[in-house]
Amino acid sequence: MTQLGARSWWRALLDGAGRQALARRLIGYARERRWFRGKSRAIREARVADAVPLDAETLDAAANVLVVLEVAYADGESDLYVLPLAWSAPEALRGLRDRQPHAVIGGDDGLVDGLATGGAAAALFDLAQAAVTRRGERGALSGESSELFARVAPAAGAAALGLRVAGVEQTNSTVMFGDRALLKVYRQLSAGPNPELEVGRFLERACDPPCVPRVLGALTYHPDGAPPRSLGIVHELIANRGDAWALAQRELGRFFARPADAPPDAGRFVAHGALLGRRTGELHLALAGCARPVPDAGPDFAPEPLTDGDRGALADRTEAMLNDTLAALGRSGRPWPLADRLLAPDGRRAIARVLADFREAPLQTVKIRTHGDLHLGQVLAVARKATHRPDVDDDSAVDDFVIIDFEGEPARPLRERRAKGSPLRDVMGMARSFDYAPEAALRAGGAAPGRSGWARAWTRQVAGAYLDAYLQTVAGAPFIPRDRAQLARLLAYYELEKVVYEVGYELNNRPDWLDIPLRGLLAVAGLESGT
Repeated sequence: MTQLGARSWWRALLDGAGRQALARRLIGYARERRWFRGKSRAIREARVADAVPLDAETLDAAANVLVVLEVAYADGESDLYVLPLAWSAPEALRGLRDRQPHAVIGGDDGLVDGLATGGAAAALFDLAQAAVTRRGERGALSGESSELFARVAPAAGAAALGLRVAGVEQTNSTVMFGDRALLKVYRQLSAGPNPELEVGRFLERACDPPCVPRVLGALTYHPDGAPPRSLGIVHELIANRGDAWALAQRELGRFFARPADAPPDAGRFVAHGALLGRRTGELHLALAGCARPVPDAGPDFAPEPLTDGDRGALADRTEAMLNDTLAALGRSGRPWPLADRLLAPDGRRAIARVLADFREAPLQTVKIRTHGDLHLGQVLAVARKATHRPDVDDDSAVDDFVIIDFEGEPARPLRERRAKGSPLRDVMGMARSFDYAPEAALRAGGAAPGRSGWARAWTRQVAGAYLDAYLQTVAGAPFIPRDRAQLARLLAYYELEKVVYEVGYELNNRPDWLDIPLRGLLAVAGLESGT
């Protein structure tokens, strides 16, 4: 196909044989993207289910078009993915291919991801701000705007703010508009309430002042004859110094650069860990309705007892995941010295004891809505009080943290991401992040040999400060057992659940990192001193 400059040429892609060719092209592109979650499934068919003009009333007049791609598999339910499409001129395409190769949708005709080029992102932002609806072939895309939106962003919309697109692939696609707003687009469309939208709106009322970025607007796709699906959310943009993971990596670079005879003192990140513990505790108190009650929140946010049935179901799921993961380790054909102890009878029995204690021992606590995927990458590092000084490094100005991204683990089904549970699952997610951070810094290079002991010391100090501050913050809350033995059993189970998930993830994605969660699994089973 030659370079397309006329907008009416969308019809050539969406009619007859062109539509089938477009579907083949898009599924080939999607399968290589980070946001495509069906990589391990056998694809039976892909088709263009809908096309919605984003910046005009008709496809013929639109510069940016949102395509809904339906992917059918050999087994299980189909998925819907969104691909905002645009055309790029030849000279711009060459630069885009160098800067953002993931934005070019195959070939040299100029078809590109409209979020990467910015045009589609601006159109989606304006749709949300104006709260208008665009009709497609077999559905509609509607925008929704809060009162705050008009105060945060000018009426002129995206054009007045300017935008910055991410230069790398993301699980979801995000675009920043000036210093005011952030648009997140969910590439996979799930039927049902959006956890990030639900929790964000709840916390705006449950925290005073709001403890999370406030929701400005939302985008919803309404397929004809089917339930609506959340497509995007617009948040206020919080001025920040990057996420807490990046902050930890910079801090660890300085930590590992110290002389070999210096004590392995985690320094100011111990204080950061304690502050993160307090902010995590405050979040959970708000979600439990302990900070500022929200009278009309409804049953979706009401605490409920964590029952024996809940514990049995959770333990069964973790046990099944563990058995599958250990079997995969055995089939991998690679030697895993740390895994040998887990595969041995003593290792199996030790893990079984942790699961049995969680299932059967007395436990009195409640379950609430939680973050669902808490780690250092889900927290913004901010400087509320300090002003920049050229003689002081930027990280020294960080004096607070803001928790973001309440979508939950994207790979989990929506019902699981919205389910209530013990907030200690969030706590152990963050604690495991403290284990990964120094290992990532070591693997990035630049540290002197023999610093693995330093890494373990850093983790112990920071994780200890985090957990101590968290427990002090939530003391007396209904979701924390008053009996210390019960609390220890809860923490052990959720650490086990997390490291089992990590073992499976690393085995499938980063086998060279597998020793990190394997050490964690040995530690929670009491088979190794841990980190």
